[in-house]
Amino acid sequence: MVGRRAVERFGAVSLAAITAIAVAACGSSEKKTAPSAYVSQVCTAIGGLLRTVQTDAAALSSEVHRSRGTAERKAALSHLLSSALQAADQAVSGLKAAGVPDVAEGRQISRRLVGAFEEVRSVLINDQRRASLLNTGSARAFGEESRQLGRDLENSLSSVGGSLSQLHSAKLDQAAATSPACQALVGSSAGSSS
Repeated sequence: MVGRRAVERFGAVSLAAITAIAVAACGSSEKKTAPSAYVSQVCTAIGGLLRTVQTDAAALSSEVHRSRGTAERKAALSHLLSSALQAADQAVSGLKAAGVPDVAEGRQISRRLVGAFEEVRSVLINDQRRASLLNTGSARAFGEESRQLGRDLENSLSSVGGSLSQLHSAKLDQAAATSPACQALVGSSAGSSS
């Protein structure tokens, strides 16, 4: 039972950490983009990642309840990480495609945002490798190792999100407040935190 709780917690922690980064963010690559178009593209890119993680975390929780052993839980966790990594790749591409917001320090905002999600991608690659090494021979060992993996992922993603909290632009904040894509993202974040 320890293994199930750890894997369920891992899915929830992954979603919460990525959501925190997404809500803290508004930024991307080289072409100048109007603030409203920029935040819409950014929120759409990040929203895709969040939806993937939400869907896969729910599937992981369901799989954990049905599974009989640690090998099945490990496979479900590996699938979640692989799917999240694919979604992170798509998010990075979307963030780069958004260009540079036509605001003060737009280039810095876009570079830091893209860099943060590239870091998320790196964390997921590392955790995918670590998940492949989880001990399935003992439910206790699996539970302890998967809990540690979840804590480490949460800490890494929180650190990335924290680095983005320093990025501010009144124009981007104003544009995000009226963007349907950003409002959907905020609504999704609020729903996942309850």
